[in-house]
Amino acid sequence: MDQIKTLNCEREGEVFPIYRELSALECALLRRKFIAALGLPGESADRALIDKILTLTVTLPENVEPCDRFDFEALLKRHGVNPSPEILLDWGWFDEVDEMSLKDFSEHFSDIWYPSSDDLGLFDSSMSWMLLITHYGALMLWKQPITAPAA
Repeated sequence: MDQIKTLNCEREGEVFPIYRELSALECALLRRKFIAALGLPGESADRALIDKILTLTVTLPENVEPCDRFDFEALLKRHGVNPSPEILLDWGWFDEVDEMSLKDFSEHFSDIWYPSSDDLGLFDSSMSWMLLITHYGALMLWKQPITAPAA
């Protein structure tokens, strides 16, 4: 998380939500898991990962605007995703990842996402979905197709 976000929040007299920055090793492991979830070869380049995600996403009819609160849990559930209480925030294709509660993310959205500068990916440990929030507020969702159980 950019430190300017926490400083700006504190300047406004608010307490920034608790989050944890993942280590470089944790980020690399997440990247490998995501590559596997997308069915890409093990050491795919960043461009291949980005292209694959973008070709599989669906642009949602909703957009986000800078606001104090946005109910991401409700949004995800409307689109068939049952998110975990803890989410991961990807700031740069698995180079910078933070972990925080979905509730805190929703409640402090305007402190976390800055329009025109932040492209952000949200997902949870299931690695079965990713919500992209573009710097202009568009929402794009990827979710793993549901497979029928073996007979």
